[in-house]
Amino acid sequence: MRTNRILLPLLSALLLLFMGACSTETEFEFHSGSSSGSGTEVNISGGTVYLNFPSSAGSATIQVEASKSWTASFVNGRAKDWCSVSAESGGKGTVSVTVSVKENPDYDERSASVLFQCGDVQRTIVVTQKQKDAMLVSGTKFELPQEGGTVNVEVKSNTTFRYTVADGCSSWITPTSTKGLSTSTVSFKVSENPTLQKREGEITFTSSVGTEKVKIYQDGEAPTMILSTEKVEVGAGKETFNVEVRSNLGVTFSIPSDCKWLHEKSTKPEDLEHLIAPLKGVVDMIRIAVDPKNLDRAVVLAEKVKEYGYEVAFNVMYMSKWNQYEGLFEKLTQLNDVIKIFNMVDSYGSVSPNEVRAIIANLKKYLTCKIGFHGHNNLQLGLINTLTAIECGVDSVDATILGMGRGAGNLNTELLLTYL
Repeated sequence: MRTNRILLPLLSALLLLFMGACSTETEFEFHSGSSSGSGTEVNISGGTVYLNFPSSAGSATIQVEASKSWTASFVNGRAKDWCSVSAESGGKGTVSVTVSVKENPDYDERSASVLFQCGDVQRTIVVTQKQKDAMLVSGTKFELPQEGGTVNVEVKSNTTFRYTVADGCSSWITPTSTKGLSTSTVSFKVSENPTLQKREGEITFTSSVGTEKVKIYQDGEAPTMILSTEKVEVGAGKETFNVEVRSNLGVTFSIPSDCKWLHEKSTKPEDLEHLIAPLKGVVDMIRIAVDPKNLDRAVVLAEKVKEYGYEVAFNVMYMSKWNQYEGLFEKLTQLNDVIKIFNMVDSYGSVSPNEVRAIIANLKKYLTCKIGFHGHNNLQLGLINTLTAIECGVDSVDATILGMGRGAGNLNTELLLTYL
């Protein structure tokens, strides 16, 4: 019985020790709760809570379990301007603590740390909030002179962006380069305006946060008319003289009614014999430059040329203004039995590839003769317009050595041959 009296206290002590070990409390822990606001993320790792908020206002709730009293404080006091916690202290037990953030109006991401202290144990909630996405352009209106120039649009954005030039403007507003990272300078070349009319273009910058539109205004060419001479002296006999007119206007002239002895010297059928007789056996085809308003007169002249045994081609000028001549395309059917080639002439070098396609499609509705293209290079579109015409199935195209030609010149023969 003595042995039993010794073992009983020992077993009681061991049992109390075991029970004490099994009843150890959690001193301080975080547990997942809930969140409000789309895009809010809550992660707990190694005793640290990571709260990731979008730029909009939001909140997240964390369960705090403690075995004694605790306190919470911001590591950086300035963060309290935009971030708050629902409780900065508490006692033993489990309580919900809500972390709230205001909308971020800035273009930079921001962060804060909230330190929880429970006895000797420290835990941290790290709060991160995304920046406000934005795209700003340095200006929305640019005015340029008739001769063109460069437009530099500075784009400040913390998101990716793209730009598009409005339809109908890409032939004279072209991007040249983009520099920079978060701040980009996008440069556009504005070509010379060959017309009298002021023109307007638009560039649209697009990102995930919206769009910005930039307007481009360009002056037209100043009205000009220059005569090669203002006074001509002639002898007593019959004489012909020339007056060269350089103008970007539609020019007409009139002769006073009392000057019956003075009249226009134009190429008439009766003039052909002495004009083309020297060409017999040298050329097979004669091209006639035709002002669209004189199409009917040109047909009469072409029929006379054919009587002398030549084939005839028409170079119909002012292609960019054909839509101003009412009924022009319908008149072209009379050419099918008269001429061999109908050449489109972009006299001002101002049509775009899309316009070339549309005009060729329209010509094919009325013409059964061959179709050719003769481009000028005012806007440096001679090559692309010629290649577009070839793509559309024209029968011939024109080019000149070194691009020699009227105004800005024609397409370089050597450039076209290099491409082909």
